[in-house]
Amino acid sequence: MRTPSFAALALSTLLTSATFTGLAQDPASPTASSPRTNPPEARLPESAESIAIPEKAQLEQQFKETLTKSIFSGKWCLVTDGELGEEHAEKYTVQSANKIGSDLWLIYARVQYGKKDILVPVPVSVQWAGDTPVISITKLGIPGLGTYTARVVVYDSLYAGTWSGSDHGGQLHGVILKQK
Repeated sequence: MRTPSFAALALSTLLTSATFTGLAQDPASPTASSPRTNPPEARLPESAESIAIPEKAQLEQQFKETLTKSIFSGKWCLVTDGELGEEHAEKYTVQSANKIGSDLWLIYARVQYGKKDILVPVPVSVQWAGDTPVISITKLGIPGLGTYTARVVVYDSLYAGTWSGSDHGGQLHGVILKQK
């Protein structure tokens, strides 16, 4: 069974919120006679214009600053037969992140995994979900580590995502710290 994507889950949440909001306001609905109202945080904005998203250049600069000389410190786990496995520590030290194409970035990362400790250039695609960068790699061969697919969301000083190798995969999450 295919796991729904983040975008599908977000759309489902928005549609569900819109449906409930609509039911509460629809005089023909059976629940309209009840005095219950939705809390303000459950309501959708009246227009997309009410959500201010910075210019792409500003978002990209902020993304570059967040990643450059940073440490991704967190946990990862395998997902087997729909079950989350035991969490393990992970650490990626990012030396630099530079935009090299329209949506293409080159991230120089020191990967410490098992007995491996290597500095690798990782070309990634960065897509934007509003003001939130989503790092994407698909079947990317990383020298000395293997071939991976991943989707990682970065927001403020946090990251979370999914990853898969040739015959396994899982989830990851953690904090982004600045190097001293």
